[in-house]
Amino acid sequence: MMFVWNLAIFRFVVLLLSSSVFLLVGRFLYNRYRQRNLCVARCIFGAVLVTGTILIFPFFLRSVYIVSAEFNISISSWAKADYYFSLQDQIGGHLTAKLKNDWITSILNLQNYEKAELMLLQDMRLENGKVQANTNLVYNLAICCYFLRKWSVAEITFNAVRNERKFLLCDYFLGKLAEKRGNNEQALGYYLNSLQSNPLFFPSLYHAVRVLIKQKKFDEALTLLSHFPSSGLDGRTISRISMLTQAITLRQTNVPEIEFQFFQVLK
Repeated sequence: MMFVWNLAIFRFVVLLLSSSVFLLVGRFLYNRYRQRNLCVARCIFGAVLVTGTILIFPFFLRSVYIVSAEFNISISSWAKADYYFSLQDQIGGHLTAKLKNDWITSILNLQNYEKAELMLLQDMRLENGKVQANTNLVYNLAICCYFLRKWSVAEITFNAVRNERKFLLCDYFLGKLAEKRGNNEQALGYYLNSLQSNPLFFPSLYHAVRVLIKQKKFDEALTLLSHFPSSGLDGRTISRISMLTQAITLRQTNVPEIEFQFFQVLK
């Protein structure tokens, strides 16, 4: 919320300074010509004010849209944030890298991966025959490719940023992709690496246990499941843990493959 206030104050100060410039210019020209012709001086003053209003109004409108979008992001209202960002884009507004990232984050959280992918690709640039992009962009593009079922592209893209420790979901998604290729051992390795980075990440635990169950390694699955903290879990997670426990107890191997969805965090 502090960023929203700072953004609003900054945009307001710019508007205030711009308005002051036109007022000063109008007043200067009015004082210069009023001795010669008062009517002309008033017309010049009015023309300067009208010109200033015409020039400033688009910035004012973009400011309203941008601040509204950021406010809605601060309260996790992703659809409204996307709506206001889209409005400012329609009137030709330019976004800083931070604001553009916030817009893409809201689109990802709406699971509109086609639109997010298009925006991410637009931000890539070609220099000396090589594609230049920051790691955040590559990571988000990988997520889009995964949910758009572009498996091979997603795998290459996740591997490109896997060594960045802040991208904790890379190993999880690489595990999912390895499973789709039928390589359960590699998938299990990725899931366990993901759990090492974040032991509380239930999706990796769920699929690691599911792979072990599928391989009929029930004792290993139970050991892994028993190490997961049981406090502070929501009802859905508790029910899924119960389902895994029941599958291990009854030696059932047909545990459903769940496609977890994730909210993106602003960087």
